[in-house]
Amino acid sequence: MPFNALLHKIADCVSATLGLQIRPQDHAAFATLVEERRLALKVSLEQYYGLLQQQLLWPQWGRGGDLQSEWHVLATRLTVCESYFFRDRQQIALLQQRILPGLIAQKREQAGPHKLTLRLWSAGCATGEEAYSLAILLRELLPDWANWAIQIIGTDINPDCIQRARRGAYGQWSFRQVEPERQRGYFDHVPPEWVVRASVRQWVQFDVENLLGDRRLQPVLDLHNFDLIVCRNVFIYFQPTAIAQVLQRFHGALVPGGYLLTGHTELHGQNLRPFQSFDFPESSIYQRPLVAPAVLPLGQANGPENQVQPPSASAAIALTLARPVALARPVALSRPTALPTVAPSPNPEAVPEWLQTAQSLFEQGDYAQVITWLQHHQAQPHEFERLMLLAHAYANQGAYEAARSHCQEGTQLRPLATEPLALLAHIADDMGDRETAKRHWQRVIYLEPERVWAYLNLAELYAQEQNTSRAETLRRSALRLLEQLPPDAYVDPQQQITVAALRAQLL
Repeated sequence: MPFNALLHKIADCVSATLGLQIRPQDHAAFATLVEERRLALKVSLEQYYGLLQQQLLWPQWGRGGDLQSEWHVLATRLTVCESYFFRDRQQIALLQQRILPGLIAQKREQAGPHKLTLRLWSAGCATGEEAYSLAILLRELLPDWANWAIQIIGTDINPDCIQRARRGAYGQWSFRQVEPERQRGYFDHVPPEWVVRASVRQWVQFDVENLLGDRRLQPVLDLHNFDLIVCRNVFIYFQPTAIAQVLQRFHGALVPGGYLLTGHTELHGQNLRPFQSFDFPESSIYQRPLVAPAVLPLGQANGPENQVQPPSASAAIALTLARPVALARPVALSRPTALPTVAPSPNPEAVPEWLQTAQSLFEQGDYAQVITWLQHHQAQPHEFERLMLLAHAYANQGAYEAARSHCQEGTQLRPLATEPLALLAHIADDMGDRETAKRHWQRVIYLEPERVWAYLNLAELYAQEQNTSRAETLRRSALRLLEQLPPDAYVDPQQQITVAALRAQLL
């Protein structure tokens, strides 16, 4: 299906409504999705566009109130739900050792006879792991937590993600960066899942929310007066103008002195003058000053004449209240291996319907149904994709033996494929078998010497063994590979991270 003028109009409508960027490299996949949806609805392309325009008048779609809305379908299909607990060790360390202790100390000093309060917003929370991680951090930092009124709000535009977050039940794969004692301390094991305990859940609530806002909707959540907003790995999907709009909203939602934490380098080129910027070895963080600075027009980027000034003593109060902790700069962690997908095709019939259904179920997090569905479908030429979907589904349920078995079958079909090896490496690492994990990553590098993430994952394993020289050598190898690529190129399209962004994390 060619990306014609009408498809461009549909893509522009999606970008304006959801903020999501439909890049040129996304055109084929987007065209396939639109074609799939119009065929399912039995309408022409013109009628499909008209339906989207008509449903924009329905206020309930924005809160997930009408599950039959086509906007609900698009929000679900165009966003990524994958997350895990305590993601990005560097930023978690910054929150745990500096930001949250500073806010806690500030609140104690200001409270007097009043109730101690903290309000946090996990914006773009996916399936809720980030919001619950924040709650756990606060439980660990507050010995008198019963004396506090804590409110953590998680929002996402994907209604299916919010439903899963509210359920609070996760497979073992979501705990790949969690110490076993912490996992046992805050979750109940209800095989095959781990369920968030009430002591953590009581502080957290979730709802569907479009970060761009929608004045037609009656407010359900009080999205104001936050001490901290965490919005990580969300802006990478947004148009620059949409980022500017959301930043303006975040600034207004923060209390004076409140903080905004985003993913690394996600705000490059944005107007940050309304915020005070703080650069730490672990990450940058942005604060709404106690006294508002001059504001540039919305969307105007920082130039040399508009650089953020050093923070004043008053603006930095929360940071100075927290005792600085000297942190070693760890080797940057990568996201897990991208989930198996079939390459987009202009012809929707090129990918069998049964495989599309399985992938849709996987994206929804219904791993048990994925397994049941695929056990009844065995066919060439997509047997490798079927096996890898099964392997990932089993891994996400903590059924590692079954996952490994399907990875081995996939390797027999395609001896030179690196995807089964990468998943086997993650499984071995998760089970504490570091040597096996290293062997798998070494094999990946042998087969695909330009795979940057393999070097970084292997570096992390050596860093865990205190073999800093070997870890640094691998890290430098990754940097050399990145230097050969255009800065705006995507290291891995599935991971949505540019060469420039990854280099910034490593330097």
